[in-house]
Amino acid sequence: MRSRCDRTHAPDERLPTCFLMFSAISPYDLASGSPGAFAALALSHRVVTLLPAPLEGTSPAEIRSAIDRSPLFHDLMESWRWTQPLWHSGLLASTHAGHHPFDDARAVSELIAASPDPALATLRPFMHASTFRETGAYLDALCRDLLRPGAGADPAALIPVSAAMDRFAARCGLVVFKAASPSSSGRLERRIADRDAPPICRFSLPVLQLRSGDAILAMRDAIASELDALSNALDTILSDARAGNSLSPSSVSASLDSVLDRFQRSFHAALPGVLDSAHAKDFLPSARRTGTPVATLSLTASLAPADALLQAAARAARQLRPRPDREFPSPRAAQSPDSAAEMSFPRVLTLIAKQLPWDQPAHDRELPRTRLTK
Repeated sequence: MRSRCDRTHAPDERLPTCFLMFSAISPYDLASGSPGAFAALALSHRVVTLLPAPLEGTSPAEIRSAIDRSPLFHDLMESWRWTQPLWHSGLLASTHAGHHPFDDARAVSELIAASPDPALATLRPFMHASTFRETGAYLDALCRDLLRPGAGADPAALIPVSAAMDRFAARCGLVVFKAASPSSSGRLERRIADRDAPPICRFSLPVLQLRSGDAILAMRDAIASELDALSNALDTILSDARAGNSLSPSSVSASLDSVLDRFQRSFHAALPGVLDSAHAKDFLPSARRTGTPVATLSLTASLAPADALLQAAARAARQLRPRPDREFPSPRAAQSPDSAAEMSFPRVLTLIAKQLPWDQPAHDRELPRTRLTK
């Protein structure tokens, strides 16, 4: 059986909308090599992220002009060279059905600028008015952040882009993969997400933690049938949850346990051959410390409000003193129809990934079984 991310897919091919494992990830997760990014690349049929690019277009002349205006843009493209096979295969994409997440980032920025909501107004002093309007400012702000993951992101880029991926996923019917964040705003976001609905299910599985597009694709090809079975099982569970259907914890748990067991066994059987194609430079720092390029991730699926991140950011902003030199248009500023609609989207399916803090190598351990919440 062929993998759902068969390498013969063209990047812009229209795919069936019945499968729910079309996902979205923030470029911040991709740049940092977060558990959320590698979980999405391991499980999804296609993963959409915001690819930094000139606002005018992506012709060779426009790319050269953007590099002249923002050398950081060139540096980022070099640092993302490992993802090139993923883009060529169609596993990574920058659009879905003609929709681009940058439009959502600009809409979120305009929403913060113009909304009369006092909560969103608390974010206004942290924004830059030019970030999503001028190519140089946009590429400098976003590429600088993505080139130094973990070094403290600029909220003028981080908040609109991260919130945009939730907004984009909600309106396109995608699943959002995220890494569990230990920050106060991350904890707030999870509390907001769980406030009205408990998690749908929790499960664990092994993934490669390698910055090697070829190795990721080789693993997917090696375990294609098991990946299909797991994707189909998750698709059924998440589709039922989004439709509001009640789930039987015992039957769903038994179904997932079986496919997860086959996935795990096939994964570790294929691992030696896949690693032959990888190099030490591909290992993430965490893999170098543990001596294994495999991480065991715990994933929690839930239905979260599409604006949970914005709500959490606004609450966190109240506790901070913004820089006085930052100004943003007043609430009376013009806004687009998209931003005027605010976050009027259904709840978004979210999978939060967290690496399990176990000392021994992941491939020597038996994985915990599926746990569903009633």
